[in-house]
Amino acid sequence: QIKTFATRHNFDNCNAYICELFKELGAAKVSPKAGLSSAVFELKRTYRMVSKYTEKEFLDLPLCADLKINMAIDMIKAGITALYLGNPPLFIILTCKGLQMSLKYGISPSTPITMSCVGSLFAGIQKDYDKARMLGESGLAICEKHRLKKTLPQVVTQTFAFIRHYKRPMQQYIAPLRYAMDVGMRMGVMEDVSLAKGMFCSMVNATGTTALPQALPEMERYMRNIKHSGHTDQWLHTVASVQFAQKLSRPHQDNTTLDGDCMIEDEMFALVRSKGENVVLGLLNNYKVQLLVHFGDPLDAIKHGEESAEMGIAYGMGNPFISRFQFFVGLANLRAYEKTRKRKHLNTARMMKNRLKELAKEENPNVLHFILMLRAELTRVLRRLNKEEMALNQLNEAAVTARRMGSMLDDAFANELRACFYLDSQCQSFDKEQAAYYMRQAVKSYRDYGAETKVIQLQKKYKDLLLAHPQTEDKKAGSNSTS
Repeated sequence: QIKTFATRHNFDNCNAYICELFKELGAAKVSPKAGLSSAVFELKRTYRMVSKYTEKEFLDLPLCADLKINMAIDMIKAGITALYLGNPPLFIILTCKGLQMSLKYGISPSTPITMSCVGSLFAGIQKDYDKARMLGESGLAICEKHRLKKTLPQVVTQTFAFIRHYKRPMQQYIAPLRYAMDVGMRMGVMEDVSLAKGMFCSMVNATGTTALPQALPEMERYMRNIKHSGHTDQWLHTVASVQFAQKLSRPHQDNTTLDGDCMIEDEMFALVRSKGENVVLGLLNNYKVQLLVHFGDPLDAIKHGEESAEMGIAYGMGNPFISRFQFFVGLANLRAYEKTRKRKHLNTARMMKNRLKELAKEENPNVLHFILMLRAELTRVLRRLNKEEMALNQLNEAAVTARRMGSMLDDAFANELRACFYLDSQCQSFDKEQAAYYMRQAVKSYRDYGAETKVIQLQKKYKDLLLAHPQTEDKKAGSNSTS
């Protein structure tokens, strides 16, 4: 019944049904309309309980012999997607309850999933990455110890995509997601396979390491597979990722919309809002903000950024794409400040930069180049003439960092920003020859990535610049440009 409700996007009835059965099984009394305050209380309570355990003590927990408790935790696994998409606070409460029951009564087959979910919450909300990592790794170790192969795909997806990315480059997680798909296919847990496929498509867009001509056919195949499996919640998630990649790789009449062969943008947003799928709505707004920063009006990008912030996406909840969202929202606000000179846009840009700095303090390797680009743009927009050289070095370092991580897309964008810096006539570093050099570097990186829409945009917009200054070596940056 839970699966039926979830497949039909009837999340309200699904969540109410889970809470009712939870009560009947004697597990806990939970309201399906629980709010964020109740969720935070439950999370803090679970945090205190987990703090008393080590990774070895998790592995030494006995197996649960209570059938009702096992059923209750299995229900959380069955409805986890509906909970996460339909009511994030209820998702927090029930996954925390599931872990608490496992600590009290012993391990059930679905315990590793609750552990990895709570770990993602510890990372995204509590900002305790060590405990988050301990829960994720413990979940994987329990799967191995008790041979819980049907549970393994979802635990791998949760641990690699929502926990480990805080300490390691996201590019490392493409291969584990493929492994999760492979294990899930062999074990016949198709819903977990669809989850891994959807996350894979999102991760390809976020990392920018796989060239789109190679990645896009695979993403489109996964999208069709998910649709045929009947997992419409994951299908919408994947459609958004595929149509975003199509917009970058295949020039369209309007490159600022998420329209595609599967669904038009207005229909997609209307469906997601009517179903209350806040997480998918956050992903749609994330992609929409990026397209508008690249091809459209920054003021429109800000509206989509504000919608995501209002619905709670700012909490992160272990979301690996929140740093990219914050960077583009910050950049959109800086460009809006250039146009309107309204202080609120400048303040929002600084707030986004500070949020990224908080992640960098925790040694998150996926945010450094975003911070460097935002700092440099702040220097340019605020006309800090004495810091121009430092800002240009920051953009160079951002490009180098992106290349080291294998991100062709972010490398290209850093070079594009540097070219625009040299093109700003109000800056002391104004130099059209240097601008042409870096614009060519940006075009080359975009072409290597397969983002033909960006290539055409830059060649058309800066045609006179590129024709007036034939290809030359970088005179001023010296060894920095080739470091």
